[in-house]
Amino acid sequence: MASSRKTKPANPLHARPDGSRLRSAWLTKTFAAAEAAAAAVRERPDPNTYHGATLLRLNPQGTAFLPGNTVEDNAAFLEQMANWGWPGGTSLPAWACLLDWHGDAALPWLEKRLDMRLKSNPDTIRLIASLASPAAQDALLRHLDLPEVRAAVAESAVRWPLYTLRGLLALDPRRGQPAADLVQRLLFQHPDWLAALEAQLETDGDDAQAKTLARLLTAVEQVTEASADELPAMLRQPPWGKGTSAAQVPALDITPLREPARIDWSRWQGGTVEARPREIYGNGRISVEADMEKHIGLPNSQHEDLVTARAQADAENWGTAGRALYLLGIRRERVTTLLAGDTLRPADFRPSVDWLGNKLNHLGYLDDPLALALLGAAPTGHWSQDHTYIWGTDVDEARNHAARLLKRFGAEHVDLLLTIRPPDGSENSRRLLDIVDWDGLALWLSERGMRLRTMRANAVHWLLRHPDTTARALIPEALSPDPKRHAHARFHLYLLARHGHSPAIRAQAVRYGQAVQDTVEHLLNTPPENLLPAQLPKLPAWLNIPRLPRLRLVGSDHAVPLSHMADALMPLMLSKGGAAYAGLDVLQAAVTPDSLARVLLDLFEQWVDNDMPAKDRWIFELQGRLGDDGNARALAPRIREWRSHLDRVRTYEGLEMLAQIGSDASLMLLTAFTEQKRYTDLQTHAARALRRIADERGLSIDELADRTVPTLGLDERARLLLDFGPRQFTASLDAQLQPQVHDAEGARLKDLPKPGAKDSATLAKAASADWREFKKNAKLVASTQTTRLENAMCAQRRWLAADFMALFVQHPVLRTLCQRLVWAAFDAQGQLAGSFRVSEDLSLIDTNSDAYALPNGARVGLPHPLELPEGQRNRWGAHLADFELTQPFEQVARATHALAEDEASLNALPRYAGRKLSTGSLVGLEARGWKREVGDGGTIYSLHKALDATHQAALHFEPGWFVGAAAPTDEQQHITGVHLSRTTSAPAGGKPLPPPAWRDLPAIAISEMLRDLERLAWHQH
Repeated sequence: MASSRKTKPANPLHARPDGSRLRSAWLTKTFAAAEAAAAAVRERPDPNTYHGATLLRLNPQGTAFLPGNTVEDNAAFLEQMANWGWPGGTSLPAWACLLDWHGDAALPWLEKRLDMRLKSNPDTIRLIASLASPAAQDALLRHLDLPEVRAAVAESAVRWPLYTLRGLLALDPRRGQPAADLVQRLLFQHPDWLAALEAQLETDGDDAQAKTLARLLTAVEQVTEASADELPAMLRQPPWGKGTSAAQVPALDITPLREPARIDWSRWQGGTVEARPREIYGNGRISVEADMEKHIGLPNSQHEDLVTARAQADAENWGTAGRALYLLGIRRERVTTLLAGDTLRPADFRPSVDWLGNKLNHLGYLDDPLALALLGAAPTGHWSQDHTYIWGTDVDEARNHAARLLKRFGAEHVDLLLTIRPPDGSENSRRLLDIVDWDGLALWLSERGMRLRTMRANAVHWLLRHPDTTARALIPEALSPDPKRHAHARFHLYLLARHGHSPAIRAQAVRYGQAVQDTVEHLLNTPPENLLPAQLPKLPAWLNIPRLPRLRLVGSDHAVPLSHMADALMPLMLSKGGAAYAGLDVLQAAVTPDSLARVLLDLFEQWVDNDMPAKDRWIFELQGRLGDDGNARALAPRIREWRSHLDRVRTYEGLEMLAQIGSDASLMLLTAFTEQKRYTDLQTHAARALRRIADERGLSIDELADRTVPTLGLDERARLLLDFGPRQFTASLDAQLQPQVHDAEGARLKDLPKPGAKDSATLAKAASADWREFKKNAKLVASTQTTRLENAMCAQRRWLAADFMALFVQHPVLRTLCQRLVWAAFDAQGQLAGSFRVSEDLSLIDTNSDAYALPNGARVGLPHPLELPEGQRNRWGAHLADFELTQPFEQVARATHALAEDEASLNALPRYAGRKLSTGSLVGLEARGWKREVGDGGTIYSLHKALDATHQAALHFEPGWFVGAAAPTDEQQHITGVHLSRTTSAPAGGKPLPPPAWRDLPAIAISEMLRDLERLAWHQH
């Protein structure tokens, strides 16, 4: 090895690797351990103790790991040890020995470790980078796909600037590739390197690298940069900039002033609320007895305890209150003593009683003191949002469980009740919040309203409606030294001030004394964006700022100068972890939303390319808050990828980002996750998010889907203008919802042409971007909406006539799809009143192409062929053929099926038992709404499909396949049966329901199920 002494060049920019060994504390420690390991090998006096003999036998060359060996022998020795699981084969000191003994000659074996993507890669990279030789640097350049290698090369560039840049340029990288990003990033961070690099390239006559450099430095976006006067003050003179000092708000230790909670039922808008709703059962049974009987029949780990408890209830005369205590989760051995007046303690609860279902119901059988004691002593997580507070039939109008609890227990227990049933973003919660005035609620809503986007609207609504309570509760928090406490409080005090409630804030400050009054005045007079944390975040070291799209100012469309981009990113970094830095609002007001979303998208892509470091997670968090359709489309495939890699937490967060974006396209993508078949947890979380959004908007899930179909930018004529200046083009969808483009004369083109010299560069670039966006979204819409309408036909969905016209006929995308379908009007009794089609001019016509008028009060739906008389089906078939219309899915010509007479009374289908088919055929059923059922040991042994609201069919087979592996598509499956079952149980206390029979189901449900099964590629018996 060469000496570690370095010779410094006259100009540090021209420094080159000289073969020396770089030193650091980590390297010193590593090589000391390496030498100790080598000495142990050389000095082993007892081969049996050190396992030396075993090592010799395992080594194919028959030699030990010694410095005098060839590099091939020593590397082969380490690889052999690694293959046999000996720690020496993978230990860092052993590989450090190899590098120390053999220098550059050891690099191929170290590179092989990088190719294997080992967990020890970061340490291996550090070893290679410690060798200051051209060969070592070339080895790193061959592995720029690894984020750790890129970081090491960036460090090398600080030591050998021009040498490193020349090595990167020699790779002739394209934009977006790691080498290109590094060149752009390094020259942006060290602008003084550029002139020296260009001079060296000119001196060496290296035209190839000069062209590569020029290409990488040419801006992708041709922009006019904004002048300093155009920028918002926050970017002209950043409060975090050099020479400025952050505004300080003195921290005070304040004892909060609190007012008793108040409830004003006169403001209640949710209908009649009964404090103790009546229980209504037809047979007079009370629900606690019925529930105990019902749960005894359920398979669960506490079955035996429940049977014992039932007997104990009779023996010790528990009555309804005792049975209720047990069902509410109390240990059975404590029930009698609690009924006698003993104090209830947390230890009295059983570990888990989730199987008991909606256990809040049983509070109705306890007196108020015992019920309150139970609510207060229950361990964290005991109560679920799924638990309802009703008895038997829900007889009041409110259908609001939290309101019932509040009505019963009153304002003095509002803290306890809102812990049990915390508010959410729903309209039900807003109605409840409107009647409660409480300091604790102000704190609760302030914290969650800033952290949770779903709570933001309800929180802001309440805080602004209760300015005195909000100010009184938040002032102590706002002046706290704890950033986690004062961030949300200051944010919402500023919110009050912006909405004209400064007098309320000042009035409450007076109540706290002069010191608080002065400090609050100082706070209100300080621009909120000037309040900064003690330690500012740093830009990610891997971030390539020149690669980012340019932020455009509102109004002028001028770009934020590249020199100001680091400052423009600071408000984003300061808003991490749910914090709402006020400067982000300033930035959002100053720049266009689409340019900010594009910046976030590129940040996200760079973050993912660099292994998603946790410290830069703010990039991920802000996708939902600031993203648009493009961000949503980028998230969707990542969500699938994360789920396949078992990264469930990030997967669920990604789904929440889609929900937060909230655009039509993002919600359509979220809906697609409810329809994917592989991961049931994805279905569950996506469906939960959609239900929450639908509830917030006062819609059902189906109504939400109706109202969130993207228009793709099409106008009322279903056209999108693509303007090049001198030339114009028009984009639209053809009959199959495929994108098409026409010129000004109406001639269809294969694609949008490239801009020419006479075209406006700015307009043409924007038009080309619109065309790319249009094509991406059109593909998504075509696949999702066709499936949605077919499902609507099978489910017999109906729309009001006005909704049908607005959501389909007048929708610029769906009108194209609905023109190829047959629609029908149904009267108030659901009977067919007539059928029609939407013509090309958007009028309604019948089979004779005559105008069709919807009857008054009619509802519109997509008729299943079983709902159309045979004569109408035939006429519609001829009509569609005459107009050369191909339906997007089988409707008029759809095959229908019915059961044989001897099958209608059964709940099985013997005709399929014993048949065989491939696993691939079974998997294909999932596209038709069949869902996997996972049995013991993780084996998929059946598929089931909901046939109506209360029944499902199950297709059983064997041997099945393991849920954790890809389905063996060619493997043969033996059908053991097709069975019908109920998805609901008998009413509590009611008689058991008889076994279901196929005749209980609608004809359409039967037909669709049989159609699914008959279309399978059955093997011969």
